[in-house]
Amino acid sequence: TGRLDSLRLVDQNIQEALLDGDVSDDILEAELVGANEYDRAVLEVQLLAEARKEREKPKSEGSASLVSAHSMLVGGGVHTRYQLPKIEWVKFGGDVKDWLRFWSQFEIVHEDESLKPQQKYHYLVQATIPGSRAREIVESFPPTKESYAKAVASLQSRFGREDLLVEHYQRELLKLVVQNIVQKGKVPLSQVYDKIETQINNLETL
Repeated sequence: TGRLDSLRLVDQNIQEALLDGDVSDDILEAELVGANEYDRAVLEVQLLAEARKEREKPKSEGSASLVSAHSMLVGGGVHTRYQLPKIEWVKFGGDVKDWLRFWSQFEIVHEDESLKPQQKYHYLVQATIPGSRAREIVESFPPTKESYAKAVASLQSRFGREDLLVEHYQRELLKLVVQNIVQKGKVPLSQVYDKIETQINNLETL
């Protein structure tokens, strides 16, 4: 994707800087080897992710059919209630790395048309960490009907902008590459793959 191309461009700039600078051949070779390993790892993760998506497609459709059939068979149209575990809401404090996890959950409240803006505002206050930058931003607006949309827009402009998130996850990917070079393979390859996949998945959601 375009973002992965951007990451490779950043790595190329690092290599050029190393070539221009006063560095040993060992360090330069380690960087080149690490870059190649990174490219292979990203490619394998992409292939695995695509294969997983293909496997999950029919499974999701099958699950929907099973749920539909279950609704028809159980109780002659009477809805069955399941005791679901209580959701532990993610509270946001203002760290960019936590934004996607927070918003993917709070978006349920945000898009709930049965709730009034004032109610959503109070939920937003409760969904932020007391004393944090995020809480201060939300509480800087009065608890009125108009304030909820303004508070959300303010949070999104500070922590949820795509350019900020892309920059953050690019840095995380590059840190993984550098860490792998410095530790010279001491970190298990499966663990490196898992971390790379996590960052790529985050990038793909943007």
